[in-house]
Amino acid sequence: MPDAFPGSGSRYPEKAYRALAGVLDLTEQEVRSSLNMQGILAESGLVSVDRNGTNSLRSKLELLSNSFADTLSSSETDPVNLLRGTVNPSAPALLGMADYEHISPTLSVLRPYLKQSANDRRRGVNIFLHGQPGTGKSQLAKVLAKELKCELFEVASEDGDGDAVDGQKRLRAFRAAQSFFAQRRALILFDEVEDVFNDGDRFIGRKSTAQTRKGWINRMLEENPVPTLWLSNDIQPIFLS
Repeated sequence: MPDAFPGSGSRYPEKAYRALAGVLDLTEQEVRSSLNMQGILAESGLVSVDRNGTNSLRSKLELLSNSFADTLSSSETDPVNLLRGTVNPSAPALLGMADYEHISPTLSVLRPYLKQSANDRRRGVNIFLHGQPGTGKSQLAKVLAKELKCELFEVASEDGDGDAVDGQKRLRAFRAAQSFFAQRRALILFDEVEDVFNDGDRFIGRKSTAQTRKGWINRMLEENPVPTLWLSNDIQPIFLS
């Protein structure tokens, strides 16, 4: 996942910084600081800067979604609406805790842990739920959120046209959700984690998104401010990563 302009050995960053400074009526230093890999824009995932590709300025900058700029420039400032389409409020639960009696020993540990984590705003809280399709993983996430009186936000796996969203873009949406909802009593649901952990191809040597972004993912799993429920139909891809 690209985060910055080419390295200091390239002449292109200087031209890009000057161009952006002129367009935005800022100093080059302000542009550099804003696009720093450790800056708010990069860390939040709102703006991605391609270090490869062509020398076209337009091809170097990518916003979180096609509609994000229009939404941001409108009078709408609610984070929920700013991220809509990439991170969406979850629908209400259709089941209840009584429907999960068969895993009550696990829930007797998970429920108080999540409750205490939400109350204390504990960082680095991540729960992995796996099971065959149709076993109620998504519903369990909704039931837990309802019980904890937390908002539940889902990282979208499809765009507005119904096309699949690739793993890199889903991770960017996840980063944005962590930044935008850090001060809310919320949970984040990341379904189909295979999009991130199993989107490579070992036969041709292409690494998965999780492998290419391993350092960032490890850091986020240790520091994410919003508790996250990661759902998968298969536990194997996680171990292969």
